[in-house]
Order: sequence, then C-alpha cells, then structure tokens
Amino acid sequence: MDRASDSKSEGCRFESCLARQTLEDCSAMNKIRGYIDQSVSFVKESWTELSKVHFSSPKDTLRATAVVVVVTLLMAMWLGVIDFVAVRIVRQLLS
Repeated sequence: MDRASDSKSEGCRFESCLARQTLEDCSAMNKIRGYIDQSVSFVKESWTELSKVHFSSPKDTLRATAVVVVVTLLMAMWLGVIDFVAVRIVRQLLS
C-alpha cells in the first residue's frame, strides 16, 4: 500500500499553492488597477477638453433660437402653400 504524501505542495507541482493564488490575485489586481488608471486618465482628458469649449452667452443663444423658430415657421408656411397649390392642380386634372 502506498502511503499518503506529506508534502503540502504536491498538487501544485512543487510550488506553494498560497504563492500561486497570490500571483493570480496580483494579476487580477493589476488589471483592475489598469482599468482604474485608464478611467482616471479619461476623466482628466475630458475635463481638459471641456475647459476649451466656448459657451455662448444667454443673449446669443436667445437670438439664435429666435432665428431658428422664424425660419422654421416660414418654411412651414411655404411648404403649406406649395402643398395646397399642388393638391388643387391634381384635383383639377383628375376631375
């Protein structure tokens, strides 16, 4: 009959199981640390880019909004007139 091994590291090919587990935990921690470093770098770069942005004054924003609303209403009226005329022409042709 064979005797049971007294070696604590037999299943780990002569490496300490605790040492192997610590190395695996260490590589996982390095990955996490890398993700955190990348995230911090991204936030810093984003903040730097955001500081370069020029925001319009409220007065300029109001003027631009008024121009957009007026042009939109004029285009809507123009397209309404064109549609009305086109419908009349088609009805005249079909009747």
